[in-house]
Amino acid sequence: MGETLRAAARHLRPTTLLTDLASVKGPVAELARRHLPWPENCVGAHPMAGGDRTGFAAADASLFAGAPCILALSGGETPEVVDRIEEFWQCLGSTTVRMSPEEHDTIAATLSHAPHLIAFAYAAGLPRDHRLGLAGPGLRDFIRIARANPKLWCEILLMNRRRVAEEAARFSKNLGRLLDALSRGDREGLEEALRDGQVISELGTKIRPDQKITIERNAQEQQAQRVTILLNKPIGYVSGQAEDGYEPAVVLVKPETRWREDRSDIRFD
Repeated sequence: MGETLRAAARHLRPTTLLTDLASVKGPVAELARRHLPWPENCVGAHPMAGGDRTGFAAADASLFAGAPCILALSGGETPEVVDRIEEFWQCLGSTTVRMSPEEHDTIAATLSHAPHLIAFAYAAGLPRDHRLGLAGPGLRDFIRIARANPKLWCEILLMNRRRVAEEAARFSKNLGRLLDALSRGDREGLEEALRDGQVISELGTKIRPDQKITIERNAQEQQAQRVTILLNKPIGYVSGQAEDGYEPAVVLVKPETRWREDRSDIRFD
């Protein structure tokens, strides 16, 4: 990336605006400050869209339609430049949200980088013969991202390795909880752990912006925990406001999400 920016710098003018699609933002922001003559005209961006295929044959004109696009702002960008770059991404159909490069790299590790690492690891242990053809859509959906370019993902994972390692450790802890319940034959503990994953996964399904919902669930101390969540940004940020002294819940979901309305612990307001 440093070599690319140095090469681009020779062709820039004071009015030239730059944006990018890099999956890791902290190092790119530092390289931009170091190598660009007008770093204030560079706005890092990461559209959360893509696929496992590469090359011109895989081009998709609607790739960014409805996709979140994170603008990673280091603080030195000119406000007018940020607005114009944001408008550019919105014209491609993306919904935009602004955050710092460090915040981006943290959430990208959670939502993209660690899931790729885990998918690669699981796919590596699959049978390498005709039995793989018996797989249903569940496995195909799970390992689809493991078809991505290994060289590209090696660079992404190394650039964000500390945060990816933290997310992988979190996954390992949750997996350990499931395996422990399995080994003990603990049906109640296993179902509780599975349900925790189900609830979180549903927060990533489609929900209407500006919709207010309340989730009630039991905390570990067996007290009812009531959390009211209001979707207050079109990109799908959810801010949480807890009642009765509980900590708020904060999650990131995609816009225009569908919730299962038969859930007894979710109330729609």
